[in-house]
Amino acid sequence: CDYASVSCPDVTGISLRPFVEHPEEPGRPFLVSELHPDPANLEMQGRLVRTERHKYIAFSEGNDSEQLFDLKNDPGETKNLVGASDAESVLFEHQTLLAQWCRDTSDDFHPRQQLEN
Repeated sequence: CDYASVSCPDVTGISLRPFVEHPEEPGRPFLVSELHPDPANLEMQGRLVRTERHKYIAFSEGNDSEQLFDLKNDPGETKNLVGASDAESVLFEHQTLLAQWCRDTSDDFHPRQQLEN
C-alpha cells in the first residue's frame, strides 16, 4: 500500500518500505504471522513467531500444537525442539513474545498448550 500510495486497511503490521529501501538498518527483533492451516476448520488457528535464529509455531488445537525450530542448525525444520531440555529457555522466550504480542494487539488467540495447563 505504501509503494502504491493508497490508504492501508486497519492491520497490525507496518510498511516494509523502510526495510526495503534501507536494508542496513536494524529490523524488528521478531515478527508474528497468523496461520489458518485448515480451510475446513476455521476455528483452528495458529501463530508463528520468527526471531533471527528460531521459529516458534503455536496452534489452537490439533497434534503438535507447539513447534520450535533452530533455523541455524536445522534449516529444513526437521527437529521439533519442544520438550528438549536444552531448548526450554528459548521456548519460554518465544511463548512470552507471543503472549505479549497478543496482549499488545488485542489478538484473542489462545494456544492449545495454555488451555491444557
